[in-house]
This record gives sequence, structure tokens and C-alpha cells, in this order.
Amino acid sequence: MDIELSRRQLGSAEVVAADPEKLQRSLELSAYFTIPKIEVPHRQLALLSAMQLAMRNRNYNSALSFANRIIANGGASKIVENARRAKAQCERNPHDAVEIEFDQFAEFDVCAASHTPIYSGTAFEECAFDGSKYHTQYKGTVCRVCQVCEIGKHGSGLKLFA
Repeated sequence: MDIELSRRQLGSAEVVAADPEKLQRSLELSAYFTIPKIEVPHRQLALLSAMQLAMRNRNYNSALSFANRIIANGGASKIVENARRAKAQCERNPHDAVEIEFDQFAEFDVCAASHTPIYSGTAFEECAFDGSKYHTQYKGTVCRVCQVCEIGKHGSGLKLFA
């Protein structure tokens, strides 16, 4: 959820559109928010939001990938129909106007501190309590998610006994 909150903190749509760096970051954050394993209806809303933002900013290749994922997941007919219309439009011109650091085909996790990708095979640190992942530069800092553990320290994690 922190990814979406960070995107919203960038400013209103007009402010973000006026600054190319903020626009790029907004598009990246909306794409990264589609990665976490959340319930399908929630993921559909994240995909829809990312698709609409990409369409508004002429990132048709990214929007096409989000539309395909919405259609594959199924769900509410209104959302799927919207995705089909967007897909048809994006297939006519599948290129991105703004380059973003998001590879739709790569396996990656999102760093809980910087909200950037941690690709498979890249070294990372993990919170022993909640399992959130971080780039190695955050080792020794307090976890941004749980605010309990030091990143990179070993521990048994959360254990519940009945």
C-alpha cells in the first residue's frame, strides 16, 4: 500500500504531468503496485489504475500489458470490457512515450524502502519479522513496514502458538 501512497504524494495529476521526472516515477510506482500478491479483486483495481494512467500518458505498451493481465484474471465485466477496449487501442500503437524501469516479463520483488525492483539473482536483505525485501544498501536500518526489526539481522520471525 505504501507504493500507492508514495505515488499519490507526488502531487496532483497536473503537477505530475508538468514534471517529466515525477511523471516517470508515477508511472513506475503504478506499475510496481501491480506486482504484490494481493487478492484478485484488489489486483484488478491496481491493474486498472495503472492501465488508465499509462493510457493517459501515451505509454501504450505498458497499458497493453496491464490490459492483458486484467483480461487473463477475469473479474467484473465492466473492468474487463474497459481493458478490452484499451487493448484494441494499444495494439494499434504499442510503444511507450515515457521510458520507465519496469520489465513486464522479469521476475522481481519491490524494495520496501525505495520502491524499486529487486530482480531475481540480485542480492537483497530481508526483514526477519515480516519478510519484506530491501536492496543491500538498507542493511542495518529499521524496517519501513513493521518498524520492529533491523534489516539484515537474523531472527526466527513471527511465531504464533495456540
